[in-house]
Amino acid sequence: MDAMKAILERRSIRDYLPTPLERSEVEELVEAASFAPSAHNGQPWEFVFIDDREVLNALNEGRKYASMLLQAPGAFVVCAKFPEKPRLPKGQGVEYFCIQDSAAAIQNLLLAAHAKGLGTCWIGDFDEDVLRELLNIPQEYAPVAVIAVGYPKYTPNARPRRPVNEILHWGKF
Repeated sequence: MDAMKAILERRSIRDYLPTPLERSEVEELVEAASFAPSAHNGQPWEFVFIDDREVLNALNEGRKYASMLLQAPGAFVVCAKFPEKPRLPKGQGVEYFCIQDSAAAIQNLLLAAHAKGLGTCWIGDFDEDVLRELLNIPQEYAPVAVIAVGYPKYTPNARPRRPVNEILHWGKF
C-alpha cells in the first residue's frame, strides 16, 4: 500500500472480529515498528503482545476509554526505557527522547497494521501499576501506550481534520 494512502485512510478501530492474529503477523508489525527513527539510534522501545482474554479484560477494568479491548483479539503494550539521565537540560528541549522515539514506533506499527488489513486503536487510558503487575514490566521501563489490534468489523468514516492553511505557519507562528 502506498504510504500516503495508508496515512490518509488509517482509522482508529473500536470494533473487531474475533479472528486471532498469527504469530507472523505480530512479528511483522513489531519489525515495522522497530524501523522508526530514534535519538542516537537508542531504540528504547519494548513491545508486549497480549492475546489472553483475561488479561485484555483486566486492562479495560476501571478505564473509561479502553472498552475496545473487550473485543480486540490482541493488544500491544509499548514501553520505553528511560535513560539514567535526561539528554537535554530542563527547558532546552524534550528532556527524554524515549517517549518521542516510542511514539514514532507506535505510528509505524499502526500504519503497517492498516496496510495489512488490520485495525488498531491507540489507547492512552491505562493504569500503569496494573500494567506493571500483570505484565511484569521492569521499573526502568515506562508504559507509553496500549494498542488494540485485530481485524476490523467495519471501518469508520474519516473524522474532520483542520485544514492545512489553519495549521501551517510559514517562517514564524
